[in-house]
Amino acid sequence: GEGFETPSLSDLNAQWPKTAIAKSATAKIVVLLTAREVVGRYRMTAVLRWVSADGSGHVATVHVGPVRVHRGWKAKALGFGVPILSLYKDLALPVVVLLTGFLFQQWLARLEENRRRTEQERSHVQTTWTQMLPTSHQNTSAYYLPTIRAAGRAVTKYGEWKKSGDLTARDQPASECLYYTVLFVREMKEIREKIGGAFLKSHHVEKLLAALWKFANNELERVLGFEDLSTVLMRMKRHEAYPSFMQRLRTSKHDSSAHRVAARFGAWLSTGFEDLVVPLKLFITIFTYELNWPYLYWYERLDLEYPENDIVALRHDLADLIAEKAAAYEAATQRVDGASHAEILKRQCSELQTAADLLRAYMVLAKKKATEHRYVAVAANSPEEES
Repeated sequence: GEGFETPSLSDLNAQWPKTAIAKSATAKIVVLLTAREVVGRYRMTAVLRWVSADGSGHVATVHVGPVRVHRGWKAKALGFGVPILSLYKDLALPVVVLLTGFLFQQWLARLEENRRRTEQERSHVQTTWTQMLPTSHQNTSAYYLPTIRAAGRAVTKYGEWKKSGDLTARDQPASECLYYTVLFVREMKEIREKIGGAFLKSHHVEKLLAALWKFANNELERVLGFEDLSTVLMRMKRHEAYPSFMQRLRTSKHDSSAHRVAARFGAWLSTGFEDLVVPLKLFITIFTYELNWPYLYWYERLDLEYPENDIVALRHDLADLIAEKAAAYEAATQRVDGASHAEILKRQCSELQTAADLLRAYMVLAKKKATEHRYVAVAANSPEEES
């Protein structure tokens, strides 16, 4: 036969020795291949020639391959890597299953730990609030609800006064608005003096209510006069009924403070009381809603919904009030005689903006809190209004 040659194998064109092969016999030819520098994958071709017994010649082509030519290090790496790859394929699925099981068990353990910790914290809070609930309920019924009621009635009577077209008919709601406004201030000072302030479940809520109260109190002291208002509050009995308050106001000849407060309030009712409406409505809405939180750990189920729509609307009204005060402040600074009024407006803008910032943060926290719990309204046993 004849030899063969490829680009990556050494020269093999030497003639192979002639070999006689009997009929139906086989012959084995061994050829040693030596790789060259060019690596790759090749097919080799061998051409065989032989003469049969009758003297006729024959030619056949034999294709051998493919033959791979590697670098020495690559061949060793393949020789070492193929068994490892085979082993990896055999072990891959069991390892993945074991790893997945381990991670799942770790996740379950963390989940159980978090649940246990949450349950412990809830149990601790529930125990704490169960112990505090009698005091909280006492403060709510004795101080918080009367304060909220007085503020709400003041706003209601102001609304009735605005709607009344007859000047004579407006005297009744105007005097009632004065009574409930003074009563609101009286109840707020009672909270401060008797229990040290309003204590709710959230410190942020307390700060927001304090900011709203600060604006209302400063306005009332500015308009009605600090000393005269203090005198009226000192002489006013707690839970004093409206008829008694008005009777004392009309018949007292020596109570000039009360007369001055009534006269200033009457003049201010048509010029400035409107500024208190939005802060007072926010105060009433938020205070009423937040009073229910301690009862979460008592009833385990609460049905009072978060008044989001009311608070959003009041927030817009508050922003309008701030913008109005800011515009008035800019106008006052342009007047020669507007310095003192500008200072009042500046203080009003600052206090209202502080309340607005606290309100914005409160709305985020309250909405998140409302999605986690449901509420039940407090059964408020408020005293009937005396008329």
